[in-house]
Formats: sequence, C-alpha cells, structure tokens
Amino acid sequence: MLFRSPGAVALNAIVYGDGHYIAVGDGGVIQVSDDMVVWTAKTAGGAYAKVFDAIAYHDFLFGSPTVIAVGEGPAIQQSTDGGDTWTAIENGVGSTYYRDIGYGRTAFWLCGDGGIVKRSMDGGTTWATMMLPGAPATALYGVTASSTTIIVVGAGG
Repeated sequence: MLFRSPGAVALNAIVYGDGHYIAVGDGGVIQVSDDMVVWTAKTAGGAYAKVFDAIAYHDFLFGSPTVIAVGEGPAIQQSTDGGDTWTAIENGVGSTYYRDIGYGRTAFWLCGDGGIVKRSMDGGTTWATMMLPGAPATALYGVTASSTTIIVVGAGG
C-alpha cells in the first residue's frame, strides 16, 4: 500500500508496532494510523529534527512500547504511547545528523555524521557514545544489531 503525506512533504521512514503505523519525514512530520487509511498528524515535543530520516520500535524491554525517531538534529524524539505524544530527548545526544536507528543487543543504536554511534539501554532516555573499532570518521548511514554484533555502514565502506 502506498501512503502519501498531506501536501508535498517527503516521508522517509515508517514503522509498525502495537497496532500503530508511524511515518516520519521532512519538516519534522510525524503521521500515525491504526489502519493505513486514516492518518493523524502528531507534533514533535520540544526541539525536533528538521528532517526525520529513521524510526525504530521496540515493544517489551522497557515496560511500554517505545518508538524513537531520529534525523537532522537537534534532538531525538521518543514516544511511549504508540506515537500519540512525543518528547524531545537531549541527554547525551548533541547536534549530529543521525541517519539511522535500530534495536538489538538489548539496546537502541543510532549512527550519523562524523562516524558517531550511540547506544541507549533505557528506551532512548539517555545515550552514550560508543567507540566501534574500525568505524570511519565519516557519515554512517545504517545500523543494525544482532545478539552478538553491531554493524554500521556508511561513506567509505
């Protein structure tokens, strides 16, 4: 099914969890639907990304379903109620352009410009910078994790 955002705003990522589809995109757009037919615009909390590039969902580790949206700074957005309300997370975040987020190894992982990789083990409330051996100091575009390995990809390989 193809979903188009109201107006001409680009949507860059979508996730499904806990009965909700959540799409994010340019201009800090957040759209939520239970049925992929009726979509409701939601407002990012506090400081928010100019562009949301990625979104991740996890439903059991932190006691409530957690959704994290990332993009072009200054803040990461977190929702613990299926995307209805959003909170800006700034603890340990900085102003890096975060290009991707994923979940694995009991943590959320994000990556971005400057070779930055961060980990949150508390549902996205706080973030710690991780040093990954061999990670280039250039833009990182993708991150995924298994139970034993973190993989990042980006400029320069």
